[in-house]
Amino acid sequence: MRKKYWVPIIMLILFSLESIIMNYVPSYFFNNHWLVIPRFLFIFLLFITIFYDKKLGVTYAFVFGLLMDIVFTEIYGIYLFVYPAVVYIMYWLVKNWITNLFTMFFYSVFGLIALEIVLFLLYYMINLSDISFKYFAFHRLLPTMLMNMIFYVAICFPLKKYLSALKKLKEEEEGMFQS
Repeated sequence: MRKKYWVPIIMLILFSLESIIMNYVPSYFFNNHWLVIPRFLFIFLLFITIFYDKKLGVTYAFVFGLLMDIVFTEIYGIYLFVYPAVVYIMYWLVKNWITNLFTMFFYSVFGLIALEIVLFLLYYMINLSDISFKYFAFHRLLPTMLMNMIFYVAICFPLKKYLSALKKLKEEEEGMFQS
């Protein structure tokens, strides 16, 4: 199987993993007042967009945002809008900066914070959430960031290696057809 076909398979696995991972994390790691949201797919989308292909990253963000809306939310269009918008804005912000795993960590933190705050504000504006921003920041945003940064550290090296090899293969294929 070609290397590039693993990208959607990995994305489907991460999408599935997001919904079930918290069932397997022992409850004593998080107290009862914390709400931890795994955003593994979003981190993968940032990696694809920044290290491999911007258009493919935004396209996958659109597709999986729609899938996220269909499966997990009761209002269609929130993730469909937010995922591609935040992924594209993150690409636009960092396209002229040095990108390595160290700086990508901070890009991921910033992207996750932006994603969570935009989602919070949208849900707050349409009256689906009535919690205060302070409660949101301490009981959802911080635990979510902690879990997702642990995930980032666990997958960053193999993911960067895989996407770099994929980009090199893509550039070689494009170079073959140039005269």
